[in-house]
Amino acid sequence: DFGRTPCCLLGQVRPDGKLVTQLEVTTWDDRMNDGNGGLVRMDVIKFWDEYVIPAIVDFYGYPNCRMMIFADPAGKNFSEAFSISAIQRLRNERNVNVIPCDEVESSVQGEFDITHGNSPDIRISTVKQQMRSGMILIANRCRMLREAMAGKYFFEVVKSVAANGTGIRHKDTPCKNDWSHIADGHQYKVLAVYRGAVNYGNPLSSVRSEERRFVGLTDMVGVTDGAYL
Repeated sequence: DFGRTPCCLLGQVRPDGKLVTQLEVTTWDDRMNDGNGGLVRMDVIKFWDEYVIPAIVDFYGYPNCRMMIFADPAGKNFSEAFSISAIQRLRNERNVNVIPCDEVESSVQGEFDITHGNSPDIRISTVKQQMRSGMILIANRCRMLREAMAGKYFFEVVKSVAANGTGIRHKDTPCKNDWSHIADGHQYKVLAVYRGAVNYGNPLSSVRSEERRFVGLTDMVGVTDGAYL
């Protein structure tokens, strides 16, 4: 997710098709807001260089691993500050192939397949559907994402009493706060993986067994620090 406080979620698709989110990368700083913590505003290139790359190197052994990077489609929007979009900056300045989550290159057909949109309703419903099917797993270390999904990502109440005198009404989009960025980022990844735009049925079929350990699929059984739940 881009914006003034970018964030990134790192994960893998297991052989059984389940998406495991193993690590979250944010600009959270406990010293912000008089010691209560908060997100630090940061340029996307600085975030990539100083936060994302060290995390990928440490956790996955980058560059000895395969990566696909899905992002907020809003990252295609023109930035007045740089006269170029955030996605294009990463592509041009860091040679990173960032793919908007609603415009994913099919690993089978080699063509661009526009998924079913990028509205919050579609993203949230996709996450709900896959969670109910047991296809989404989140590591304990992903504190902000787990907090977001436990209630800090929510729809604000705009009126306590509805027109008919009962119930409540909410805004059409989730509240923007420190946890909405990480929740949105998770949705972009889930949408790209599970809306049929990428074939993950057997993503490593062409990779030699000795190389697969860099992707982690053969090492997942050895994870004991809560990488699944």
